[in-house]
Amino acid sequence: MPVSAYNATQVERLREIGRYLQQVREERQLSLEEVSARTRIQTRLLRALEAGDVAELPEPIYVQGFLRQYATLLELPDLDLSELDLAPRLTKTAPVRGEVGSPLRPFHLYVTYFALILGAIAVLSYVLRPSNSSHSVAPAPSPTSVTPTPATPSPPVAVSPSPQVTPKPTELRVHVELTGQSWLQVVADGQVVFEGILNPGATETWTAKQTLVLAAGNAGEVRVRVNEGAPQPLGKPGEVKEVTLTLANPTLPTPPQ
Repeated sequence: MPVSAYNATQVERLREIGRYLQQVREERQLSLEEVSARTRIQTRLLRALEAGDVAELPEPIYVQGFLRQYATLLELPDLDLSELDLAPRLTKTAPVRGEVGSPLRPFHLYVTYFALILGAIAVLSYVLRPSNSSHSVAPAPSPTSVTPTPATPSPPVAVSPSPQVTPKPTELRVHVELTGQSWLQVVADGQVVFEGILNPGATETWTAKQTLVLAAGNAGEVRVRVNEGAPQPLGKPGEVKEVTLTLANPTLPTPPQ
């Protein structure tokens, strides 16, 4: 991650927090490997957190979650992370110009209406005009008896059943089940609806109208089911992963082999 992703104040505060976490860890005689096994954060990322080496760290939003997960393990609930302010800024997407247009009445429609009115007047004048020529009315022909010919019945036409159309979903419904501990963030329609650490066995459900973004620090322990689909892991064990689901494409990526 380039240093430019953090400002100078964030880098200095991150290094202070990293030194403090390292000091507490060593006082409690915990190795980086033990912390990694209990938090599912890779050892190299823990080392970078303690050193404040932002060049080796992922996106700031993941760093914020790792620090909280690390502080929870060391039982430091009062650790102040507010000065870091690493959470992403949520911006509203401007509407695309031309999606909704105001109804306009083209000029040629008025011309068409005027022509139709003139035509109607001309037809009405022709119908109401009196006839000048007299014509003798021919007598109606006498009816003749006609023997009806029996109709040959048509063979029945086979009608194929219409295929059943599956209704399209009107919202995204995501069910999450944790098989191991993981940090998780959920953004529904541009709003953060959850951010924290979930323990094994925890289950949660979120809904969204258009988009839903899932970000996990330990994707292999997060099983996700979208709408009525089958549950599948969000990624590999220990993997930091983010997935965006939309109403038009509510499917997860292909599970890792």
